[in-house]
This record gives sequence, C-alpha cells and structure tokens, in this order.
Amino acid sequence: ESSGIDGRIQVSAACAALIAPCFALEPRGPVNLKNKGPMELFFLEGLKPGYSERNTPQVPNDAFQAFYRERV
Repeated sequence: ESSGIDGRIQVSAACAALIAPCFALEPRGPVNLKNKGPMELFFLEGLKPGYSERNTPQVPNDAFQAFYRERV
C-alpha cells in the first residue's frame, strides 16, 4: 500500500502474466517494495474489450466467465 497510487490497482509481473489474456495492464516499472526490494509492477486498467460486457472494462461477460472456469 505504501508503494501504491490512490485509486489504482497494481499487480506483480507474475500476476500480470497470469491475467494478461483478459486484462489490460499498464507497465509501472520497477518499484522498491518494503522487505522485497525492486519489483516489476503493472497497473490493472480493466478487462479487455473481448472479455467485458458492452466494452465496459469493469463488467465481465460470458467469454470471461468461460475463460475463468477453464482455469480454476
């Protein structure tokens, strides 16, 4: 939280690799995290158009639900 920016969600490179097929991500670059050191982070921008309801990046559609069900 101390390295975050108000109103934005940041994820690690490992998380970004897992969610990149469905989510738009903006590279933030390396950030020095407490007790971890430098870590590559990304901002989560929302669902990609093919996975969002009526191209609303906050509302998942059936394609996202199917993608998610295949992986859990």
